[in-house]
Amino acid sequence: MAPTTPNKNVQILASSFDAFKSSFQSLKYDACSRMMSDLKFGLTGFTSLPPFCDTSIPSAAQEHMLARDILEHAVLLSVHLRDSEGFARSFTQLAVHYEACAALGSLPPSQKELPILGLNLLRLLVENRTAEFHAELELLGSDAVNSSVYIRYPVEIEQCLMEGSYAKVLALRQEAPSPECAYFLEALGNTVREELASCVETAYRSMPRADVLNMIACKPNELEELVQTRGWGVADNGSMLTFPRREANADMQTSSAEKEPQLEVISQVLAYARELERIV
Repeated sequence: MAPTTPNKNVQILASSFDAFKSSFQSLKYDACSRMMSDLKFGLTGFTSLPPFCDTSIPSAAQEHMLARDILEHAVLLSVHLRDSEGFARSFTQLAVHYEACAALGSLPPSQKELPILGLNLLRLLVENRTAEFHAELELLGSDAVNSSVYIRYPVEIEQCLMEGSYAKVLALRQEAPSPECAYFLEALGNTVREELASCVETAYRSMPRADVLNMIACKPNELEELVQTRGWGVADNGSMLTFPRREANADMQTSSAEKEPQLEVISQVLAYARELERIV
């Protein structure tokens, strides 16, 4: 059997991709996951794509656009599957194709590129990879930050985190530029709540439950989970919360203060020893 032409390969894979998109729009994400594996495997037959990069073939532009579209859907699918590792893998593959498409120069830009780049910035924030976050921003440039809400949004969140304005971070969740942001914002919200809870229990001995709800900006069931996991006490028929960890922190600070004179003595002894060694 004679091998099919590159154009025929594009048609076959495009047909399979149409079936995938139909399932994706119907929210059949488990089926989409199985189909995506076949689609990615199909891309390996395109010689115009990395690592071969043979752009001299007539169907190079078609192959690049189809590959870009497939990998963009792979990234979005990983969000709906709540698969952070899958997102990272698919985004790494997609980033290579964005560069390859830009190198061709004749392809129209993807409408999904900036939203996906913004999602990746959110992922880096959630994973506390601040250095990589800023490295990605440098690559995007200030124009993208100023002109795209998808890029500006994670930048605003990062600024609030740096300022310690955790309440603003929680409020910004209502201004997400795309539904796909919800997955990363949920994880970020959990991290922020833990930080706020730590601040509350360090600053106060007790606080009315209603005030804690407002300060941490969480739902009653989320507050109950914090009460259980952080070992908070309950008083006045549940209307007050007490924070025993504050005493524990104070004990630790006292212990550290008691150790400071000992450390000073040790430092002096070591200094004397070095001086004696120099003299001898």
